[in-house]
Amino acid sequence: MSPNEILKEILEDPIFIDKYGLNHKSLDSIELHKPSGIEIIEIVKAILSANSNNTSEINIYRQIKTLLGIS
Repeated sequence: MSPNEILKEILEDPIFIDKYGLNHKSLDSIELHKPSGIEIIEIVKAILSANSNNTSEINIYRQIKTLLGIS
């Protein structure tokens, strides 16, 4: 399964949608390489992209910290 397919599966999960108060219609246009403006989705996308690119765990952690604005 490709990272984009995994992202779509996550975005279709009702638990994920309910937990983060997301709108089904806004999720239809989300793609792995386009900014969504939704923090949790950007974090999931960063993890999926980094994993598919064999990025080290420490660099994935740094990306997540940057997305969350944590120094």
